[in-house]
This record gives sequence, structure tokens and C-alpha cells, in this order.
Amino acid sequence: MASIGSTERAPLLCCRVASSASATVASALAPPLDPKEVGTEGKVLVTGGDDGAVRLYDLRSREGIAPAWNLGSPVLSCMMLDQSLVAAGTHDGHLGISDLRALREPLHVWQESGAPILAMQALSERRLVVGAGDGGAFVLHRGESHRPTILEYLHGFHVDPVRGVAVTSHASVVWLAGRDGIIRRYDMDEIRN
Repeated sequence: MASIGSTERAPLLCCRVASSASATVASALAPPLDPKEVGTEGKVLVTGGDDGAVRLYDLRSREGIAPAWNLGSPVLSCMMLDQSLVAAGTHDGHLGISDLRALREPLHVWQESGAPILAMQALSERRLVVGAGDGGAFVLHRGESHRPTILEYLHGFHVDPVRGVAVTSHASVVWLAGRDGIIRRYDMDEIRN
């Protein structure tokens, strides 16, 4: 079993694996630590911690590839939006977007309400589906300035927090899973028209 990170850091609350151009450069220079290892080249692990820090690791070298970005509140959801942009949602309802090449200087930090951002999933290159702790869910559009704006609220609120978001490969259907035990399906083609 391989490990990444340090036990001296705060507990981790989320993580995601994604492809990244920055990880590809680091991976090309580092041989795999285990000869049985397959598929780690060009992959980055994004983590969010209880201490509010977002950290990125090259999966092949298992080394950090950027200084930690601290959002000041526990990070409950995180992901890569594309090859270089990172998104993170916090317990106090902030959604931050930063470029991993200058992670400590976020492009934008935004807040719709004080509800925790518990889940997120890319719908397209510029759109993101977000699930919140108040049972709400919405589709955000990230403009050229990276400032998110709400395109659509996904009606049919869950009674309890939205903990999971899944998007089909063609981004035509969004599934939301709530703590209330209900999974809701949204046809994005109907919403877009």
C-alpha cells in the first residue's frame, strides 16, 4: 500500500483524482515508486482538509506540486475543473476557484449562502453542478473572469443536505443524492431549453 501526504496534517475531508498538465511534467521526470504501478503518469490528487487547506499531489512521484491554498474553513468538496483550475467548496459556503500554477492567489471566491458546499461535479468546461448543506443544488457558469454565476436552481429541494452529484458522460442527466435517502434526476436538455 502506498501513501501520500503526512499524518501530521489535519484530517482530509475530500479528494479527487484528475489529469493535469502540471502533473504530466512532474511525472515524466519521476519514475514510478512501484514497478506494478500503472496509470499514475499525468494524474494529480486534489485534497481538501479540515484545516481549510487544498493540496495537490502528483500521483506518480507522490510529491506535492503546489503550495497549500487555505480557504479558512474546512474544505468539504474539491475537484479539478480542467488541466489547471481547481475548485473547492467549504463548510461556510464559499466556493473558490484557483489556478494550480498560483494556487495561493485564488481567481475568485464566491458565496451563495452560508450553507456548506458538500458536492460538486463538472457539467461542461464552464459549468458546475453544486450540492449544498441546506438541500439546495444549482448549476454555476464560470465566465471569462472565473466569477461564478448561477444559471439554474435545480428545484425539488432535498429535505436534508445534498451529499452527492453525478453527471452522465454527455452531461444530459444530473443525479443528486441527499441525506434524506432520495435520489433526484434532472434532464439537463429540458432545463437548457
